[in-house]
Amino acid sequence: PHHHLAKPHPHRVIIAIFFPFLLCGWQQASKGAKRGGEGCLVVVHDGNNNGRWWLGQVGNPLLDEYKNGEGNLEFLWSHGVISDEVWGKILANCTFTSSDDWPCFVAAHSFQRVNIDRYNIYAPVCLHEQDGTFRSSGYLPGYDPCIDYYIPRYLNNPDVQKALHARADTNWSGCK
Repeated sequence: PHHHLAKPHPHRVIIAIFFPFLLCGWQQASKGAKRGGEGCLVVVHDGNNNGRWWLGQVGNPLLDEYKNGEGNLEFLWSHGVISDEVWGKILANCTFTSSDDWPCFVAAHSFQRVNIDRYNIYAPVCLHEQDGTFRSSGYLPGYDPCIDYYIPRYLNNPDVQKALHARADTNWSGCK
């Protein structure tokens, strides 16, 4: 009869819905072992009935403060924001572990981070004019690099505080 209309095998439905599968979080080792770490478990099925599965584990640097810092600095160096000289000092003084101390801190903070959006180094920056106003160094639709300066000025405007029935004796700021 109409085999092409038959219900698919439940196994195929599960594969179609749930793969690739990604599970992220803290991994607790069994039986109280002191091992564990942050990361993601990735399971991928190639979609064929050959029984081939790929199981891998990838770290998540956003969950590891030290690897995130190392990756951020290496990105800035590889994109010309940090000089080779400063990068050499960072590598000579930092292990990117909890044992890093003052020499690492000095090396990692020895360049100017002013006016750099760490999430988009090519984005316009906010320029502070001599008359106290702010303006963007360029135009990017939907992006205002000066927003952090407008919010406190707006929230601390006496007329705005009065309209919001907010306490006027408090210095208001945007969420951080």
